[in-house]
Amino acid sequence: MQRHLNNFIAGAIDWLWRKRSTGLTLIRISLPLLIALLGTSWAMNLIVPTQSGAFQFSLDMNQGTPAYLIVICLIIDIVLILMGIVLLIIEERRLGKKRAVAIELRGLRDTTGDPLKDKIPRNILGRREQILVNIRRSDGCILDPEDALQQVVHLPISIAHFEAGADRSDIAYVAGGLAPVPFSFLLGVLLDDEGRVTLMDWDRNEDYWRSLNSQDDGERLTVSGMEEIAQAEEIVVSISVSYQTNMPAIIQTFVGQPIVLLTLPKLSTDGHWSEDKQSALAQKFFDAMRALCSTNVKRVNLVLAAPNSVVIRLGRIYDKRNLPALTVWQYENGETPTYPWGVSMPVAGNRAEIVRRRL
Repeated sequence: MQRHLNNFIAGAIDWLWRKRSTGLTLIRISLPLLIALLGTSWAMNLIVPTQSGAFQFSLDMNQGTPAYLIVICLIIDIVLILMGIVLLIIEERRLGKKRAVAIELRGLRDTTGDPLKDKIPRNILGRREQILVNIRRSDGCILDPEDALQQVVHLPISIAHFEAGADRSDIAYVAGGLAPVPFSFLLGVLLDDEGRVTLMDWDRNEDYWRSLNSQDDGERLTVSGMEEIAQAEEIVVSISVSYQTNMPAIIQTFVGQPIVLLTLPKLSTDGHWSEDKQSALAQKFFDAMRALCSTNVKRVNLVLAAPNSVVIRLGRIYDKRNLPALTVWQYENGETPTYPWGVSMPVAGNRAEIVRRRL
């Protein structure tokens, strides 16, 4: 019993001093002042006439401060506390409409641990809810690509369900997942119209969902091969962020197609935890894709080696109306071909579908 009481008190103190609120700010400022005033030695002589005679209330003060100043300060301080309580009630009622929705894509065997919903950052206000897109079978294996695709493309319907009858400004989305690259990119494409979406990623070293709040290390993508496009209508774009893409396999799978390379000078599986860095990577990717609009390129075959949050972000920034048609390919080490299937993205007037390639 004592332990539960201690936890309650600790939680209440943490909520009182950590929660950001105008009402709580007034209370935080006023409470110490009230305690100081009540602990001050001061004098007051109050006489109130009544039918039974005069009622006299007296206190002695030995520090020389006029009693009326103390009374005025007390009144002001109590008014501020009451205002804080009123504002707090209004804010809590307003926040009751807020919803923080976690969109989690599960597609790999090692997606164990806490659900994304339970790790939404505290600064995102609202009732915690989730949209879970699970493209694994019960034994942990991924569904057939065609079946998995159907699970993912229904995401906008689930989002519409959450937004029905609600003000979109009251809903905040947090997205993350561990899934094959084509489906993570598709998730990003489908989230393109949902305003601001906070991305999180799974830290494989520590086994927990992590925010993108680290420092930017300044590493940026370099672009090469644009001069090789010539008059080609179909090309390969290879992006290396965490690992180097398999160039021999790319050349063997996409025979004769020009290859544009976007590569980080220092590849790392743990160098993507900066929001600023990811935004810069996405902008570099977008600029390279936009440059294709002045060429004859009609379709891009995209090969990615990057963390899931980066993949989702690249999907979000891809312009569905103005950029070339796009297929994102799945890498299967040891198979022939090494890129056996991909997802044709719902961009440039196309619908999402599985594309298979055989040598």
